[in-house]
Amino acid sequence: MDNRNSLDTVAIQNIMSAYCRYVDTKQWESLRDVIADHAPLEFQDVEGKVLYLFHGASDLINACKEGIATLVTAHHLHNPEFSFTSDQHVTVIWAMEDRFYANNDAGRSVKVFHGYGHYHVEFVNDAGRWKIAGLKLTRVRLVDY
Repeated sequence: MDNRNSLDTVAIQNIMSAYCRYVDTKQWESLRDVIADHAPLEFQDVEGKVLYLFHGASDLINACKEGIATLVTAHHLHNPEFSFTSDQHVTVIWAMEDRFYANNDAGRSVKVFHGYGHYHVEFVNDAGRWKIAGLKLTRVRLVDY
């Protein structure tokens, strides 16, 4: 891997880490900034059925505000696999784990679900800045509580 790819690899990892942090901390405008306009964002169940399909950050953010705004979420990424297809386009697969928590009637945090899977993410270099150009979450396991 040449020096440019090494720098791009770090930048791309930082973008995806920020994506997870922005979702978990509900920083919606910051989340918008790491996703390219009209990027398809697809979330599947363990059978490969599409549960959600969004077109761009606005669609995703609106759904998050409605669906997870009151939940505590924790997303973890592991073991990225990079494929540089050009200087402007990279695909990466990350093993992922996520947990979603809600408060019960007593105000105590309870698990809603715990998931495992892979993010398949396309990145595009837009004027020297990497952005998510497409994202698909596939699941291998989902444990409901």
